[in-house]
Amino acid sequence: MMPVEKNAALKKITIHQLRGMTARAEEMVMLTAYDNSMARIIDWAGIAVVLRATRPAMSLRGIKQRC
Repeated sequence: MMPVEKNAALKKITIHQLRGMTARAEEMVMLTAYDNSMARIIDWAGIAVVLRATRPAMSLRGIKQRC
């Protein structure tokens, strides 16, 4: 696995900033991480917003879900 180094230029984005971007109709890049490995790769790539999906990750691991 590739080493994960924090990008010093990458700043955290707050929900208020996301709302402002939406109000100004700015484009945003977001990716969904289905597990921790994918979240690390997305973070390493410099994507500012990572959406967390828990149910697909559980499906990938074969864990049965109750609806």
